[in-house]
Amino acid sequence: MMPARSDPNVTRFLLWGFAIALMGSVSAVAWAALIAPDFPILSDPEAWIGPDDRVVTGAVASRPDRPRVVSYVREIDFPGSPGSVDLEVQALGRFEVRVNGETVSSSDGEPLSNWKQMTRIEALPLQEGTNRVEIDVSNPRGPPLLRLSSVGITPAWRSDETWTVEEPGTPPHAAQAADDQRPPGDAQVAPQAWNLLAKHREALLGFAVLGAFFSLLSSRSSLSFSTANATMVAGLSVGFFWLFLFLAKTQHLPLYAGFDGPDHLAYIRLVGDQWSLPLASDGPAMYHPPLFYVIAAGLRAVTGEQPGTLIRLLPFLSGLFQVVIAFLLARRLFPADARVAALAIGVAGLLPVNLYMASYLSNEPLHAALSALVLYWTVDLLLVSGWPGRRLLLLGVALGLALLTKVTGLLLLPVVGLFLVAKACFTESPGTTRGTLLVRIAAIAGPVVFLAGGFYLRNWILLGRPFVGNWDVPGSAFQWWQYPGFHTWSYFTDFGQSLRQPFFAGYHSFADGLYATLWTDSLLGGVSSIAYRHPVWNYEWMAMLPWLAFPATCAFVIGWVGFGWNALRENATPQRLALAFLASAITTYGFAVFFINMRLPFYAQAKTSYALAITAPLALAGARGLLWIHDRLSQPGLRWARVLFHAWAAAFVAALVWAFGN
Repeated sequence: MMPARSDPNVTRFLLWGFAIALMGSVSAVAWAALIAPDFPILSDPEAWIGPDDRVVTGAVASRPDRPRVVSYVREIDFPGSPGSVDLEVQALGRFEVRVNGETVSSSDGEPLSNWKQMTRIEALPLQEGTNRVEIDVSNPRGPPLLRLSSVGITPAWRSDETWTVEEPGTPPHAAQAADDQRPPGDAQVAPQAWNLLAKHREALLGFAVLGAFFSLLSSRSSLSFSTANATMVAGLSVGFFWLFLFLAKTQHLPLYAGFDGPDHLAYIRLVGDQWSLPLASDGPAMYHPPLFYVIAAGLRAVTGEQPGTLIRLLPFLSGLFQVVIAFLLARRLFPADARVAALAIGVAGLLPVNLYMASYLSNEPLHAALSALVLYWTVDLLLVSGWPGRRLLLLGVALGLALLTKVTGLLLLPVVGLFLVAKACFTESPGTTRGTLLVRIAAIAGPVVFLAGGFYLRNWILLGRPFVGNWDVPGSAFQWWQYPGFHTWSYFTDFGQSLRQPFFAGYHSFADGLYATLWTDSLLGGVSSIAYRHPVWNYEWMAMLPWLAFPATCAFVIGWVGFGWNALRENATPQRLALAFLASAITTYGFAVFFINMRLPFYAQAKTSYALAITAPLALAGARGLLWIHDRLSQPGLRWARVLFHAWAAAFVAALVWAFGN
């Protein structure tokens, strides 16, 4: 019997969807970088200057009504008549130009309303002799930066280090070139990763030799990774490791440990003590939806706030739930290959970002677990025949709870909706009535509106908009930002610091921030200095992980691309839609993290934990990628390379376990 041919309409849908998404993403990035004033991206950073600030890791508070004002000053001598001189000015913030004490021009409107356009000031009132030129720049959302160039005089004077920065409370100093890749001093304190690899080379080599030995043993015996026991062994191993991690490590951390830990704890205490929900203006973390904090407040009422209490179990079990979802996705999509499920369990269970986030008090792990449930129920709906009402309701409940935990659950809505519409178009019988479609929509949308709608409606009524971030709370007298406060294209194209020294690597580049936070606790749980890091992890072994993780990262990319490739080549429409859906979910979160880094150019924004919701599909992609590499190396003539691959895997897994478990 000939296999069924793939539906060409599905192929066209996937190809057109990819093309539209690509064009839309490129257009959005171009608009943000070149036009939108709320995206502080410098297209020509060499022409910009700024104050010689000391780069810090903490938040910088500012008041919109009284922003920081920096004066850029230069004295220019003209032995004769200067003639007609114009000045082109561009400032990241409001600016005012004075020549010899006389104001000649100033910007109007909001601080960042028109900063991407150059302002030309004609016929400066210069005089023979010495002229004092001053440009005041104020910016409540980042460093006050300046770009200028004179027109009509040779040589032209431009914004460079010859300008002096004057600011109340600080001595005058030379301006410096704008640089969004300057690290804080603490980022250079930890040992270099290469030196640590040399220091621990004997232990790593020992683990590698052990892996090579078992590789050779398995190739000469009946032992095979594809046995039915592989999944059970992987599940028990990961389960015991997580149990050890909780008993020996996580429960001994103070509750405030972790990213914005004190702020999350303050939210929990407010809910538990007052049994009321705060507004975003009541505290730094109180813009979040309340589900995590209500559950945590209930656990706090039972066990108090000791480090090892039930509150710790909430994020920890949420992280472990990602392992369960990774296993369920593997079994649902690839039931014939037990290796995929076993490896998916291992990858999700040992992924550093999942391990350290599950150990800190935060709403992120719970939101990620609920989002993973949304992904699973969507895959299940795409694969199952028809539209079972119970599954539709379960998907709606999971979506509603995810949105009631964190606003980034909104990223799921368009992806889920698009592929469910695709299923209806490509698998639906012609006789489906409009009423039937409305019932299905209501089955999903009803629980979402019922569970999460009230929170966002309350924001809309009391704060003027449904979606609120803590960096810009309506009506607040204070704002905050983090360094660098702007970005250049070098920040988005460079890479390498995470291999040299992964801690605070997000200061160097976007890719370094993502890579370092994927494989290490690069931001040290949110503390402001390496000196304040907690003693639970083994940071020497952790610093080596980015080097060792390179093949695993390649496997993630191979698996992600494989999802899309197989979606085009499969014959069964449900399987094609499910694979394309997972590839799209991973891509959506990746692009969202990139785009928010353009909008909020803070060093701590470049972190993989913002995409924690895709841990399960990412683990599945990693499992598929690892198997693809393994199977290619199993061909005749490459068996020696497979032994090396197993040697690397043994050393890498040992380093992971040692970094978090030692």
